[in-house]
Amino acid sequence: MTFVIDAVVPLASVLVGAGLTYWLNVHQRHQTAIDNIFAGAIAAVAVAAAAKHYQPRILRGDYMTEDEHRAFQAWHERTTLETYIRSTAEARAAVAKAAPYAQQLATYYENPSAVGERPAEVIAALLDARDTWRRKHGGRLTRRR
Repeated sequence: MTFVIDAVVPLASVLVGAGLTYWLNVHQRHQTAIDNIFAGAIAAVAVAAAAKHYQPRILRGDYMTEDEHRAFQAWHERTTLETYIRSTAEARAAVAKAAPYAQQLATYYENPSAVGERPAEVIAALLDARDTWRRKHGGRLTRRR
């Protein structure tokens, strides 16, 4: 009988330890993945906000002709507008990825102009949604500065 106990107790202990370690690892990975979704959405909105404010005029250099300067100016305006449109679309998509974890975020990705016109509001909503999710699911909370 003691042989059975001597064999079963260590085996059961190893199995319980392995199961607990596995559960904690899966739980932590899930929390980290969701944290990364929120962090990605916050960063994407910030990038879109930054893309909105670009250098509108570039002075003509001495080495440029007037036609070259006009062509460069047109190219610059077109590419900065394309960058803004692309980054705004990417930000809306990132907010949409976070929305399943916080339904109140749906209004920000459903409205095409919300990310571009009210980025500070969207970022604040994302931070609040992230903190709410962490409180509900036992994740770590970070202090806002």
